[in-house]
Amino acid sequence: MQVVQEKDESLQGYLARFSRATLGIKDLQMSDVATAIMNSMRNRASKMSLSKNPLESMHDLLKKRDKYIDAEEVDIVTKSLWKRRETETHKRKSHDDRKMTDKGKQRVVHTSKDNTRDRSTRQKYEDTQTYTPLNTPRTKVLMEIRDMKDLEWPKPMA
Repeated sequence: MQVVQEKDESLQGYLARFSRATLGIKDLQMSDVATAIMNSMRNRASKMSLSKNPLESMHDLLKKRDKYIDAEEVDIVTKSLWKRRETETHKRKSHDDRKMTDKGKQRVVHTSKDNTRDRSTRQKYEDTQTYTPLNTPRTKVLMEIRDMKDLEWPKPMA
């Protein structure tokens, strides 16, 4: 039996083709099926699973097949999502880097990442900000802010 998984063939397509090929064979032993699948499959994880836990019936093969087909489909979807994200960010970067001026010439647009002045002013601003330490007692914080006009104290209960 020479049914081999092609280079770009999905696991589902290969196993469907393998099943059709084995339907015509009389008195097929499960050990022969397992050996043929292990030798012709490209999916390394399923090969390892078959070698660790030998198949006892065709039902076991179908359960394992479904498990690895689902995993392969998830892998394909995640890869396509990553490729789409990479192409979108690449398009966005290439479009943002160059913009047309009024005269039709291209000029380079500097983003805030490239501007060192933005970083230095931001850093100075962050250095001047002081925050109340988290372990300061509430009474001390209330005493500091009691004279603020924006703060409205509750009226005393009578």
